[in-house]
Amino acid sequence: TRFKCDRSSDVCSSDLRQNMKILLIEDDEIIGDAVKSSLEKADYLVEWAKNGLEGEIALTDQHFEAIILDLGLPKKGGLDILKNLRSKKIKFPVLIISANEHFDNKILGLDLGADDYLAKPFNLQELHARLRVLIRRNNQSSEDRKSTRLNSSHTWISYAVFCLKK
Repeated sequence: TRFKCDRSSDVCSSDLRQNMKILLIEDDEIIGDAVKSSLEKADYLVEWAKNGLEGEIALTDQHFEAIILDLGLPKKGGLDILKNLRSKKIKFPVLIISANEHFDNKILGLDLGADDYLAKPFNLQELHARLRVLIRRNNQSSEDRKSTRLNSSHTWISYAVFCLKK
């Protein structure tokens, strides 16, 4: 069972977050420990991979509600992980956190499929807020895809009627 945030607010209840698993891929011990601790205090389950290879291994056999991904990782870079993830059509929301705030890297990360980008140093409350938004949007789009599949003939007819009326 996947748990969702309440669509009417940005806040996920503690009961729902207890089962939300987040993958943190971050090599910096201080940042990683702070992010992991703050997310666990907010009742998320956090798996912390301390290099790119560990992160990629974790992605092979587990489901995550979201991924927090550093770019400058040892053993395998964050952009390579992101490319591989998206080439396999894995749609977990990805929030990049990086000290490299050069404009081109932000654009490249977003173009490769990241859902958001947060430059280091960052406020942990902002990280939490962005994470809640990504999870909520992902859950809403999953529900939208399900309803579109269930009502695909109605959707097509509605679209055709809309086009004809114009």
